Amino acid sequence: MNYAHSNSQNIWAGVTGTQFEEEFIKIASVKVTWFGQYIPYDASMRIVRKAQAPNSALNDEGLKFRNEIARQMQISPDELSVYGSLKTCLDEKHGVDLFIDWNGITVTVDLTMNPNKTGYKADVVVAPSDVNDGYTLAADRVAWAFRQGSRPSLRAS
Repeated sequence: MNYAHSNSQNIWAGVTGTQFEEEFIKIASVKVTWFGQYIPYDASMRIVRKAQAPNSALNDEGLKFRNEIARQMQISPDELSVYGSLKTCLDEKHGVDLFIDWNGITVTVDLTMNPNKTGYKADVVVAPSDVNDGYTLAADRVAWAFRQGSRPSLRAS
């Protein structure tokens, strides 16, 4: 079921965190074998990049998110390389569900059902309330992080 297109008042009601993540990322296309061991952050990023072509793990909602980021940055969506990292060490140990590369900068994203999450590790935390407006708010945070040219710690206010 595509929860993002439900007609209910609260389109994400009853959706689990995994279901929310899978609206963006095709879990089957994240082809990383991982057995639960700790892998350092940089090595985890390299493994995920090597295991998939850019943008190949995106579902329709992930593509819409990427396109809105590009629109706000005034670039072509093809200039953004998005990688899904669900169920990998990058996700489970480092709190990164997806990351986006552009112009030598990487912005990490944690997709969560908990809008009050603390202890996040990603640059940008995206909750359902951040994407109900057509991704404008969430994409704005990612675009801002790219404009800063660094990996600032961002979260919903």
